Amino acid sequence: MFRLLTGRTGSGKTKRILEELRAAVEAGEPGLILLVPPQASHTAEKTLAETCGDRAPLYAEALTFRTLATRIFETGGGLADQYIDDNGRMLLLRNAKEDVSDLLTAYRGASMRPEFIQRLLAAVNELKLYGVAPADLARAAGHMPPVHGDKLRDLAAVYASYEQSLTEELHDPADLYDAMLERAEKTGFFRGKRIWIDSFAGFTPKEYAVIERMIRDAREVTLALTMDEGKEGYAPDDLFYKSYEIRKHFLSFTGRAGCAAEEIRLAGSHKFISRELSWLEENLFRTVPGPYAGERDGAVEILTLPDRRRECLAAADRLIRWSKQGYRWRDMAVIVRTHEEYAGELESVFRACGIPVYMDQSVPVSSKPLFTALLSALEAVNDSFSKESMQVLLKSGMTGFCQDDLDVLEYYILRWNIRGSKWLEPGAWKAHPDGFFQDFDEKTEKTLEKLESMREALIGPLARLKKNMKGTARERAAALYRYAVEAGLDRLTEEKAREAADRGDERASAEWDQLWDVFSALLDQFVLIAGDREYRTDEFLGMLKLMLSGIKVGAIPGRADQVTVGEAGRTRGGAPKCLIVLGNEEGVFPKTAENSSLIGDEERRMLREENVKLDLLSEEQQFVEQFLVYQTFFLPTEKLVLTWRESEGSIPSEYLDKIRRMLPGCEGTPRFEESLYLLKEDPRSVSDPVL
Repeated sequence: MFRLLTGRTGSGKTKRILEELRAAVEAGEPGLILLVPPQASHTAEKTLAETCGDRAPLYAEALTFRTLATRIFETGGGLADQYIDDNGRMLLLRNAKEDVSDLLTAYRGASMRPEFIQRLLAAVNELKLYGVAPADLARAAGHMPPVHGDKLRDLAAVYASYEQSLTEELHDPADLYDAMLERAEKTGFFRGKRIWIDSFAGFTPKEYAVIERMIRDAREVTLALTMDEGKEGYAPDDLFYKSYEIRKHFLSFTGRAGCAAEEIRLAGSHKFISRELSWLEENLFRTVPGPYAGERDGAVEILTLPDRRRECLAAADRLIRWSKQGYRWRDMAVIVRTHEEYAGELESVFRACGIPVYMDQSVPVSSKPLFTALLSALEAVNDSFSKESMQVLLKSGMTGFCQDDLDVLEYYILRWNIRGSKWLEPGAWKAHPDGFFQDFDEKTEKTLEKLESMREALIGPLARLKKNMKGTARERAAALYRYAVEAGLDRLTEEKAREAADRGDERASAEWDQLWDVFSALLDQFVLIAGDREYRTDEFLGMLKLMLSGIKVGAIPGRADQVTVGEAGRTRGGAPKCLIVLGNEEGVFPKTAENSSLIGDEERRMLREENVKLDLLSEEQQFVEQFLVYQTFFLPTEKLVLTWRESEGSIPSEYLDKIRRMLPGCEGTPRFEESLYLLKEDPRSVSDPVL
């Protein structure tokens, strides 16, 4: 039995699913599965436990596609199969391109910069998820003009070479779906189960195939879709276009497969406490919305700010005002379109104002001190201990020296142009630390002795790294690991984690705890994939940088009562009571869709004519952005604050402009004298907030 549960946001789809799950748990039904996207998994597990009580783990569990695969492999075998991550895939793709370089035309001269490898990975990943084989791509390319066909033929050649490099020990994660589908069919994993699928905005063809197997085998499958009444005719610019496509797909499938299907339409909105928010949800995306005729309750505000700093201060002001009105920090959230634009500024302002904050993001490890030290050490080995690379190493914070001593050493290096062999000669540093024509005294001699001991401590491990950094990837990885241990980077990493925990910075402590394991796993994967390939030092360094560029670390919330700062469409929290959305300028949110893939829009159109379907075109992706706006704006139940920067060249987004007209009087400019007073006077603020 297949059931479609449809309705607009706030209509009660998730609530109904949880009620059905609770009834099934209380009845003791086994085999209950709630399938959700990865970003919703933590919230789903928590909500499932709260709704169904202590008996929930006996009968039900919240899974993602990846954890569902684990459950299937536990039953049907395959749990020991090793799936490489994006870093391993990039390394394999680099080798694949090198192996077929003589066959390439359009990409023959393409450099192996990280940006190109990442785009190559994105293209191959898309092809695999959409079930397009290298031969299919090459066949379609043969019917295109050379300017497009050559690119796709080259891509097909690299893709085919990459596929051949996959072995029994190395599996591509995109092949996970094929493996789970095969074993689920073989073992009958879904038979007798009841499955609810919630919070998805779309599916890839391989995910469609897994759900179709569920529908064939399971006792009941319920799919919740956010949409208005189902339309038979719709265009890509329709707000619920993707949901209509999903509905059409599964109703067509159940008809062909002879499976019973039922559509349950939930009307109305039961989520919003504010009538103003409820009315706005119903009318914002209408073609010609009229002004709000009801009584204003002040639930929706638009704030116009001059710059990003003022936006962050205005957000802090609103959060503190709400906390004084009785809201808990966990009842509030802040959403931005992209983390990179706001994360640092928001975190510094919120912490200075005493607002407990959880930044729902992962941080690139390449910027972390451990990897700054490792990469600068390799740079130093590669360029004969240049001043620039040695300065980066000294500034990494991973030398074990105090800052005062480091300042003296750095000053000495710059003054006397210390580089190359000058680092390697014992006792060669005899020049006065303060320059020419200075008198040598007892203090000077002690300073020179200190500098000499620091030189020996730094250059000893580096000199051995330079000596051993040769040969294959395996030999070079071993040399780098030995250097890291000899330089005490493992010990320093543990100390940094402990220091962060002692000062109460749980996020930083959690990040430090992960770094050494990330380093070890990185080298293991490098050796596994490219162990016997010869590498030059600069190539080894370049590939390490490339792999590090794709690794991020994060932390779970350190406490229950925190304001969550997340990215639109990816935030992990449930529905907050109060929400602030920053950066509502045209081109920022909604973001202007750009096709950065190696497969351009023109190639995608031509591939569609050859019955090769890939992801959306840029203009279609732009319409998906409007659905993201809808999801974000109507996440809260009580209060919504939207901000935009009135900086040079910026204009408010079209949706912000519509809200202005629909809710006259909702716009204002905060008075920062009052805001700063509120921040400083709040009893939970630190004694001297940095504002």
